[in-house]
Amino acid sequence: MTLALGTLAPQLDGQDEQGNDVWIPALERWTYLWFDPVFGRYGCKECQASLLHELYPELRMAGCLPFGATFDPPEVNARRNGPHVWRVPIIQIDRETAAAWGVLRADDDPWSPHAPASVAYLIDPMGVIMESYSNVDHRRNAQDVLEHLEGARVTS
Repeated sequence: MTLALGTLAPQLDGQDEQGNDVWIPALERWTYLWFDPVFGRYGCKECQASLLHELYPELRMAGCLPFGATFDPPEVNARRNGPHVWRVPIIQIDRETAAAWGVLRADDDPWSPHAPASVAYLIDPMGVIMESYSNVDHRRNAQDVLEHLEGARVTS
């Protein structure tokens, strides 16, 4: 069950794969948080086929901080950036955090112990969830996020 649009995002404090502290929501900035981003294998070029990787500079220029979130520890996430860098910071989360964000998989799902559900949220500068995306399509979703950011700028 994903979080409802218009609700305040839960607090998420963690570290990215570089050891940098991360606080979400990042007040006064838009935040895009993708749970269980599609990486393919460690250090593979498939990671770079994600539009989130490709459009990372455009998202940042639009005033949005994008992040991925996995159950994997920072060392594993850093290994993903070995031979083929994936630009988006990756945060380690636990099952409790996944539950608070509505992205915990069902107990009978074989991936439940390994990864949260593939859900992403676009959070406004006040910490309000403005969009949610389930079963994220890594070939399209970042473009959808940019369009939502553009629409938000037009209406504000």
